[in-house]
Amino acid sequence: MSIIEKIYEVSKQQGVNFRKDTNFLELEEFYKKALESGIVKKPEYNLPPIDTIGTAFRTSTPQE
Repeated sequence: MSIIEKIYEVSKQQGVNFRKDTNFLELEEFYKKALESGIVKKPEYNLPPIDTIGTAFRTSTPQE
C-alpha cells in the first residue's frame, strides 16, 4: 500500500480532524488533480520473482 493510500484511509477514519487542517485539504486536492490528469498510476512490474531458495544457507555459512 502506498503512502497516499495510507493517508487516504486515515483521512476516512479521522475525517473530522483532517477537514480542519488546511495542509491536508491542499494535499487531498493535489492528489485528486494528479489522479485526474493521469500522473498517479499504479506501478506495473513485469519482473519475475527472485529465486531465494537456499539464500539463507548461502549467506549464513562462512566462505572459504
